[in-house]
Amino acid sequence: MGILPTGQVWPPEDGAYDYIETLNSNELAWEFLRRNPDYQRDFAALAPPLPAPEILSSGHVIWHVPEASADGSHWGLWPLVGPKLSALDAPICWRPATGAAILPAIAVRAPVAAEADLSLASLSSVRHIVVRRDGTYCLLANSTDHAIALQVRGDWIVDAPINVTFQLHRLFFAAKAGSWLSKLPGLLSAPPRHICRTPRRKHLSDALIALDGHLSGANYRDLADIIFSRALAATAWSSSSRAMKDTVIRSLDRGRKLARSGYLRLIS
Repeated sequence: MGILPTGQVWPPEDGAYDYIETLNSNELAWEFLRRNPDYQRDFAALAPPLPAPEILSSGHVIWHVPEASADGSHWGLWPLVGPKLSALDAPICWRPATGAAILPAIAVRAPVAAEADLSLASLSSVRHIVVRRDGTYCLLANSTDHAIALQVRGDWIVDAPINVTFQLHRLFFAAKAGSWLSKLPGLLSAPPRHICRTPRRKHLSDALIALDGHLSGANYRDLADIIFSRALAATAWSSSSRAMKDTVIRSLDRGRKLARSGYLRLIS
């Protein structure tokens, strides 16, 4: 049994990858990036670890980013995040150039709390809040289906409920911003997670499993044992058919490509 730089254990325990079926596309992109050896080296060489987060009684996690945090523009990320953090535990802030849904807003303390636009207690899809040194902060709203980051300046939502005014910096983003805004109310109050089993999710999950196995030194047969089952793999490997073997090869190839740069195409 080995432990990878991501903290994943190989061979995996039953259910170790089940959480993948609850992630949105932006979170899946992080799962592939954190398996990129070059990213792991960059993080180790360039990025001072983020200070331990503050965990509120509500369960929200507050991350304060040091002024000297490393520039992650090459990876499309700010700030660089430790590869041992899964998508559920990491404050993943994709940069605008990646095409991620990002809505800038100005916050003002609501005069009447019951009529506020946003109250921390009601933000069921927000777990992570990333705070810059200048006081601006990012509310990361994630569900299984959608991801939107609110970049907020002004009053601090932890102190009191707020009203927000959204800003549109460039006309080019008007159509996208309209789509994001239409999804935002439902996303903010959405149930945190649900299981989503689709062929696409299966392909991505298999690619992650194959990539982890390959990085730990597993061969194709070892990967087939985990992706399918030991019994099915034994039958397939002793037959004349190459169907399962080719599927495993494609899964590993997909995982390598997504970890290198293909993860950027997952971001929406």
